Amino acid sequence: KEIRLGSDIVEYRIKKYIEIGLIKRFSAVLNVSLLGENVYKIYIKHRLSDKEKIKLVNYVDNHSHVYRLMEGGGCWDLQLSFLAKNPQEFSAAAAKVLNQFSGKILEQSVSVTVRSYNFSKKYLSLGDLKKLPSKLSGSQGVKAKNSKYKSSKQSRKINTNNLENKVLELAEIDFKLIGAMMHNARTPLTKLVENIELTSAGIDYRLKRLESLEIILGYQTQIDVTVIGYMFAKIFIEAKFMGDEEFKRLYEFCSVDRNV
Repeated sequence: KEIRLGSDIVEYRIKKYIEIGLIKRFSAVLNVSLLGENVYKIYIKHRLSDKEKIKLVNYVDNHSHVYRLMEGGGCWDLQLSFLAKNPQEFSAAAAKVLNQFSGKILEQSVSVTVRSYNFSKKYLSLGDLKKLPSKLSGSQGVKAKNSKYKSSKQSRKINTNNLENKVLELAEIDFKLIGAMMHNARTPLTKLVENIELTSAGIDYRLKRLESLEIILGYQTQIDVTVIGYMFAKIFIEAKFMGDEEFKRLYEFCSVDRNV
């Protein structure tokens, strides 16, 4: 309804975007603080060889606390993102990873994510989509707002640090369902029924409950922006002081800038 196309055309174009690598995956957006987890990030400057980097990737891929590894340039070479219940748990988990490559870590910095703001993908304008293969571009391109968020707000605040110690108790089957939604939010209901061993009505009820509790905040499309000629960049801002007024000005700027 939002882009005024038939469901068959939308499905066809989504499949094509996946084929050319523009869409990498569909996943749920979680409020991890309600699961008792906090987000910690380590930024690393290193001198790892290619072989050692592969070893690091394989190691963290099986690490229970690491959920993301990003490689880049500029101030830092790597970003490791952890989920942990408290600083002690994070410190122990991080030490296990860093000790594997202690002689090759030149510099590191740790940050704690208290909250984040997700904005709509304003860079996905018609002009950018024309950079795709000709048979996929044109007037029927995807609109800027292409997530499944129910909210009409321009951004959504996500608390990623459990400051209030509010933790919701979930059944094991809820965690299985969350895992399935994180892996692929477009998994057919028939496959969910088969893998989770729950009826379709039961799955629908539990998904709606997770959404109403705001554990699942919405669903997003993960995009490889290099396909449309962009690069991903992260800016680090260190401020001596940022009050409510200063933060409001920064937020308002970011909310309207098409590249943020």
